[in-house]
Amino acid sequence: MGELDVVEDAHFVSKRPSRRFAQTTTVQHWQLRDLVHADGEHGVFFAQSNRTMRYDIKTGMSEAVQRLAFAPTAMTAGYGYLAAGGQNSSLHVMNIETEECLHWGPIGGSVINALHFGRDNRGQLRLFVSNNDRTVKIFDLPSMRLMSAITCPVAVNYAALSPDGSSLACVGDSGTTHIYRAAPTGFVEDYAFCEFRDCGIACAWNPSGTCIAAGSQDGYVVVWDARAHRRVVKLRTVAEGRVSGACRCIKFGEGPVDLMAFSEHSSHCHLIDSRAYHERQVLKVDACEGVCTVEEGACNVSGLSFTPSGRRLYVGLEGTPEHGIMAFDVQMLSRLTFGSAQYN
Repeated sequence: MGELDVVEDAHFVSKRPSRRFAQTTTVQHWQLRDLVHADGEHGVFFAQSNRTMRYDIKTGMSEAVQRLAFAPTAMTAGYGYLAAGGQNSSLHVMNIETEECLHWGPIGGSVINALHFGRDNRGQLRLFVSNNDRTVKIFDLPSMRLMSAITCPVAVNYAALSPDGSSLACVGDSGTTHIYRAAPTGFVEDYAFCEFRDCGIACAWNPSGTCIAAGSQDGYVVVWDARAHRRVVKLRTVAEGRVSGACRCIKFGEGPVDLMAFSEHSSHCHLIDSRAYHERQVLKVDACEGVCTVEEGACNVSGLSFTPSGRRLYVGLEGTPEHGIMAFDVQMLSRLTFGSAQYN
């Protein structure tokens, strides 16, 4: 089976957002833009200066969940926990329901580039902390005991655990994506693939764990078959080769919606059919009704996230207080009608 041709006129969501929420989202580091995370089906977490906020879709109210001594460069939410990281290895982790603080303070190293929750191959919940000091530190939850650390060849910009907990994908300051395999003592390098000219910024596994998606600073996203160890498809961003076209964030939605989303630095987000990777929809996400803080009306994306059901995609825009978070509802009738082709 050869590499797939991608049809560019898919229609997974409406071109205009279903809703816009008047919430200001902020970005601390110009490259690190995974700062919007769904909280169930009716809430969304986002970074705002030295706070992490939660917006309740039902009530229309927002509240500060974490008041921090730093502006977050990274955050993640899931499994009932919320984590935010910043410069100088600052990390804050809390239990959302009880509001108990599990950790507050530096963990050693440099800038925290990304945070990721996942269950290892024994079912234990872990927090993966990607750091500019070339490490991925792995903490147990809720104890926050350091379990192990991986030392990578370059600064690590993102690390994501496979759904079965057996493999960890890492991208960083090179064009190579490294895959580490779970071992009794931690993780050991398994294999790597090189698809980019510039550094890797984001990565994610599909829900079945059969494919890895990785995105780069130079505006490419590659989907890699983790079983056959070969490329499935390589996609360009709209502004490929420019800063505005750098891939910043990649997320997969759960089945039966089966969509992959990735954001560019500004103005565009992409939705890909993740059953066969043969259809794409490009969304223009400038704040047409708001005021952007950059020239020519191009708004910088602060993050994106699917709800757990995959039925809605949130997109954050930096510095647009009137319309800082957009919601795109997936057209479920078309997604629940399966075509004849399916890659995985």
